[in-house]
Amino acid sequence: MRNPTPGKNPFELGSYIDRFPLVFQWLYIDLNRDFFKLKGRTGVSRFWAMYIFSFIFLGIVYWICEKLATTVIVYFSLLLIGWLYVAIPCASIGVRRLHDMGKPGFLSVFPQFGTFFMTICVAFQEIPALPITLAVVAMSVIPLIFMSLPGEKKANKYGNPCNDNVDVLKELN
Repeated sequence: MRNPTPGKNPFELGSYIDRFPLVFQWLYIDLNRDFFKLKGRTGVSRFWAMYIFSFIFLGIVYWICEKLATTVIVYFSLLLIGWLYVAIPCASIGVRRLHDMGKPGFLSVFPQFGTFFMTICVAFQEIPALPITLAVVAMSVIPLIFMSLPGEKKANKYGNPCNDNVDVLKELN
C-alpha cells in the first residue's frame, strides 16, 4: 500500500487533521491534546462545539448501554466511562471560556456535577424529587448561560483575546 501523504503516518488520525473541517479539528485537539489545559482563553463557538459533541456522545453511549448492557454494573460502568471521556475536556474548555470573560474558572465544574447526577439517575432509573431535579438543572444551566456571553475584546490576566477561526495547525505544533 502506497502512503497517500509522504512523511506522515497513514495510520495516525492526527496526521490527517489538516483535512478535517475546523470544528472537527477543535474537537480532536480538545479531546486528545488539551483536555487538561486550564490556561488561556477559548471562544464561544469552540465551547459550544465541544458541549454539543458531548451531549450527542453521551446520548449514543446511553443508547449503547440500553441495547448491550446486561447487568447494572456493566451499564453504570459504560455510562461512567463515557461521561468521564467528555467531562474532563468540557470542564477544561469551560475554564478557558470563563477566562475569556475575565472570570475565574471554578464555575465550569457545576455543569459536570449536574451531568454526573443525571447520569447516575439514568443508570439506576430513578427520578429524584422535583426540587432536587430543578436545583441540579439550575446548577447546570446557569453557568452554561454565563459561558455563552461574549468574551473580553482586550487582553486580560488570562491571556490575549482568542480567535476561533485561527489556523488550528498552529496549535498542533
